[in-house]
Amino acid sequence: MNSPDQDTRDIAKGALINFSGVIAKSINVIFLIVLARFYGLEVTGMFILARAGFEILSKLGALGLDRSLLSLLSRHLVESKAEITDKAYCILGQGLFIGVAVTLVIFLSAQGLIGLLAGGIFAQQEVVASLRIIICAALFSTITAVFLAATRAQRVMHYEVIVKSVVEPAVLFILSVLFYFQDFGFKGLCLAFLLSTAVGSIVATFFFKQFFSLQRTLANVFNFKRLAKFFTYTLPVGVHDVLNLLLQRIDLFLVERFLSPIFVGIYGVAQEIASVLKAPQQSFEPIFIPIIAGTYQRGDRAVMRQQYQNVSRWVMLITGGLFGFMYITIRPIAALFGAEFPIPPAVFALFGLGLLINGTMGLGESILLIKRPAINMANTGVAILINLCLGLFLIPKFGLYGAALGTLLTYTVLNVSRVVEIYVFYRIQPFTRHHLKILLALILSGLSAVFVQYFSASSLHFDLITGLLFLLLYALLLASLGAAPEGRMIVSKLISRLKPGYKTGLSKSSEI
Repeated sequence: MNSPDQDTRDIAKGALINFSGVIAKSINVIFLIVLARFYGLEVTGMFILARAGFEILSKLGALGLDRSLLSLLSRHLVESKAEITDKAYCILGQGLFIGVAVTLVIFLSAQGLIGLLAGGIFAQQEVVASLRIIICAALFSTITAVFLAATRAQRVMHYEVIVKSVVEPAVLFILSVLFYFQDFGFKGLCLAFLLSTAVGSIVATFFFKQFFSLQRTLANVFNFKRLAKFFTYTLPVGVHDVLNLLLQRIDLFLVERFLSPIFVGIYGVAQEIASVLKAPQQSFEPIFIPIIAGTYQRGDRAVMRQQYQNVSRWVMLITGGLFGFMYITIRPIAALFGAEFPIPPAVFALFGLGLLINGTMGLGESILLIKRPAINMANTGVAILINLCLGLFLIPKFGLYGAALGTLLTYTVLNVSRVVEIYVFYRIQPFTRHHLKILLALILSGLSAVFVQYFSASSLHFDLITGLLFLLLYALLLASLGAAPEGRMIVSKLISRLKPGYKTGLSKSSEI
């Protein structure tokens, strides 16, 4: 049985590995820059919309199996650490069966309906044919999701980092450049995406075999014992994941409906840049889920609260720093995409504030997943309705500003609801006095940097210098306000590993 301190170290270690994957995934930003400069504004908007539609279809096909398997496997592995249990292989086989079956249904339905559903900038016959190519990637995406979820249940995070943050983005980037020089156009981008997911699926299968027997897994594919119970558990998780992705993309579709492909390109790139702020939450969540599920299985609510508060605080700290730096330096960041992509700072600020709120309080979604996945589905369904109504009202009046404001308001309502529900169901909540310290440091350093920026010479280079000044002031304020004990423990552990000679001197601080 793992101790709370061991769980804390596992969370920090896993998040660090995942964060390195997010940094590696910056090749996606390079891909977007190449896409914007090589293919132009209209094709960029088309591809962003096509990929958004594919993500929704692939989430529906995977039916929440990535997170369902992660939670269930983690609980079974807590029960028996000596060997992989028969229950675990049964769940893996059934997960593969459900995922492939649902994906095939989605694939065939989408292929038949795409000609009828496509419209707007997707009305051309050539574009519809290209979309049929990208839909083929759904099966590979489902297999990858199942196999990587199994490795994450073992608290091994770097396999997903390699597949999703290195292999797939690198293959997509390389092939998109090659196909550009072959004049494949939009069709070439869709083909590059398909091949990148296929390669990712192959690599994920190889990593899966490092921990599990592929033969035993396949032997359980048609094991229908308790299949209905498993399907009942994963269905609301899958519907929630689809709704959650739709929540993140609905404003993009509304921008295409009310504005023009040019604004789709600008707004889509702004979303992609702001998505960097999801990195802290995405880094912690994969390791947070198995640890919080195992803690729940042991019935230790005090440790659940401790880890909930720890991770919420760490996500807020890192996301806040990224948000402040990127807001101050948004002009030089946008300049990388060329003069065609003028991103209004206010639009990015609204995006960023919404993602900061979602990162700080959104971990409640993972806690609800353990025993109450249907609550997540209901929360996200209501949030979609709110975002849709806000978008229909705000976008025609305020354009991109209205779309970003609608997203901020929706995230605020959604996450306040999650915090209340977690408290009602589990009597735990994410906030501590250290959250207030982070908020104070962020406000003071942010206002100082904006003040300097406002009354100084305006240039891209000076914006970068001001951004670095913000980070320095933010770090100094955090240090002066004092870190939480868990944070000091982790920092002491890292220093002791980097400097073995100091191990003795730091042994006391690591016990805080």
